[in-house]
Amino acid sequence: MKNRATFEPSRYSELAELGRADADLWIYSQRLKGYTIDQITALIALPKTAGGLGLKIGSSTVYRRIQSELGRRVELSDFKRDELRALELDRLDGIMLGALELAGKSHDPDEWGVVSPRDEKNRLVAMQTVLRISESRRKLLGLDAPLQVEAEVTTIDATDAAVLDLVEAVRAADRAAKNRG
Repeated sequence: MKNRATFEPSRYSELAELGRADADLWIYSQRLKGYTIDQITALIALPKTAGGLGLKIGSSTVYRRIQSELGRRVELSDFKRDELRALELDRLDGIMLGALELAGKSHDPDEWGVVSPRDEKNRLVAMQTVLRISESRRKLLGLDAPLQVEAEVTTIDATDAAVLDLVEAVRAADRAAKNRG
């Protein structure tokens, strides 16, 4: 049984007219316009007369199509790359503001002075969300770049060891001669 969530021109006559590459480009362009994956999925389901593709596909397929289109656009212009990065940062900022508000919200204790465990759990989840968003932002901005360490590795074989022993013996003999005379 074939997955209904994939674009197959033989299965969808509308897509046969449009073509897979054009459909992927259309989906990608909606993402660049700022639509979320779920919004794009809903747009695709709209009839063509309403600006959609008239198809029913899942959000995971939309996500895969966007990723594949991004993969084909490895050589995006710096402007487009910066534009997409700014768009993602704006989205992360919006989510983070809500999570920070919930994480910092003080919950009123009940009449016995007890704060609901549910309130505390919600605060912890919000804090974890803030941390995940922060990680995403750092990755997006390249702040978590690995440290570069320069190291010189010297290997000593038996010949090198013998030469070092001779050099040390000559130095010791020089020191002994200086001490005597």
